[in-house]
Amino acid sequence: MENTKEVVASLGGRNAAARLCKISGDAVKKWEQAGAIPSKHWRTIVKETNGEASFDLLAEISAK
Repeated sequence: MENTKEVVASLGGRNAAARLCKISGDAVKKWEQAGAIPSKHWRTIVKETNGEASFDLLAEISAK
């Protein structure tokens, strides 16, 4: 994974990511537009991707 859109796709798409993180699809769309994922959601993402999206990867993507 190299960007926020790929992380979202690995979660099953925008609606699935929103459901897993208990937020709206519009909020996930904002992640994609900003190219960053708020750190409060990282733990859920790491868990749901079985570590494929690691904390380090999410930090790197969000720092771009």
